Amino acid sequence: MIFNERQIQTLVLSSLSLQSILIVLGYRRKFSTSNKLILFLWITYLLAGWFATFSLSIISNNLRKKPIDAGLDMTAFWAPFFLLYLAGPDTITAYSLEDNTLWRRQAITLVCQVGVAAFVVIRAWTNKWLNFLTLVMFIPGLIKIGERIWVLRSGSSENFKAKSLRKADPGPNSARFMEEYHTRKKEGFDVQSRPFFPSTVVPDISFKALPNVLIPDATTSQYAYKLFETFKHLFSDLILSFQDIKNSQSFFQKASHEEAFKVIEIELGLMYDVFYTKAFKVYSRAGGILRIISFSSTLIVLLVFLIIINKDDYSKDYIIISYSYLYFFYVNNF
Repeated sequence: MIFNERQIQTLVLSSLSLQSILIVLGYRRKFSTSNKLILFLWITYLLAGWFATFSLSIISNNLRKKPIDAGLDMTAFWAPFFLLYLAGPDTITAYSLEDNTLWRRQAITLVCQVGVAAFVVIRAWTNKWLNFLTLVMFIPGLIKIGERIWVLRSGSSENFKAKSLRKADPGPNSARFMEEYHTRKKEGFDVQSRPFFPSTVVPDISFKALPNVLIPDATTSQYAYKLFETFKHLFSDLILSFQDIKNSQSFFQKASHEEAFKVIEIELGLMYDVFYTKAFKVYSRAGGILRIISFSSTLIVLLVFLIIINKDDYSKDYIIISYSYLYFFYVNNF
């Protein structure tokens, strides 16, 4: 079935609209408990992936038409943008924890879509400037796909727990010790009990808080992040060390109830970012380098498209949609 130009444009604009909704509502989900919002976001999340996949397959199918005219040339230029759609916005990489758990299946699906996009680029190649721009636009598309696989893998329970494992805590654990003692004794081992004198643990979560008059409650945020490094181990089914417990108790015993709840709110927000968004990976050193490359590639394509591409060769609708794509992803890369 060959789709006409207007139908393809409708699919493309629908995909762009769904991505815009995800960017806005994906962030609001973090603070809202509205069932209507959650349902609407779930439907949008599913439709966004479906529209991107379906649109990419339609463009691939339409390239069977010969010869490659200006319209097909421009739709082939849109193929890498659908990789950006499939990668999803930074505000919502996963809808549920199961999405992280099934990261391998997601990775296979995304890699297959990369193959479809590559086929579109190769099939539509005619040595025009637009073809070379399509190739450059493939760079941020691949980066975004890689980022999503990276984030989903990092948020899966197995990988998150593996990264959270630490050296064994030497602190006292009487219940476990006595259970092991009686078990070994029943098995016939020669077990002796001797007094244990644990070393003194000094609670300490102090640090030099940098003065920052531009960010409200900057000190509270710093305390929250420091405690978050301890708190996140509970999500890996790990127990807290003796030192961690003392540190946490020392802070909350001294903090006011407003500050305590504020710290907990920030900690839960950080945990949400780890499992459902790209925040912790994008703001890392590797994520920053990838984001610079992606931003630079999009900027180059935008400038070349603006200056060199002859707009008279293509219909006005195609040019408007292309500019909308380029500006959308240029802004979204900040």
